[in-house]
Amino acid sequence: DEDLQKLTGNKTGNNEYRKAVELLRLAGYTREEVGTYVMLGFPGQAADDVKDTIEFIHKCGGAPLLSYFSPIPGTRIWREAARASPFPIEAEPLFQNNTVFIRGNKAFVPQTVTELKELAIELRNLP
Repeated sequence: DEDLQKLTGNKTGNNEYRKAVELLRLAGYTREEVGTYVMLGFPGQAADDVKDTIEFIHKCGGAPLLSYFSPIPGTRIWREAARASPFPIEAEPLFQNNTVFIRGNKAFVPQTVTELKELAIELRNLP
């Protein structure tokens, strides 16, 4: 998701990722060795965007791995996370835990998270 890439510092883009994976694969690295984390649960992030990213990684030759967003005080996205969260994350640090925070994001209900995990696992196991 290029919008999310910009929000998180725009360190790299899809074209750079595609080229990096291509070079790693040409150098002999396997798909399993080119693991790429996809963070889910950002404020405003859609589950379909995560699904598209998982599929993009696979198409490029990488192995998609999932991780959960956890809001960190003082970061650029902290204020947005505090506004979007139904939990009082500014008052109670336990609500900043990634396994708790994601529960407040309506786009990532448990069934959706399970489906995304299963997709990532399925694609990692394909040649």
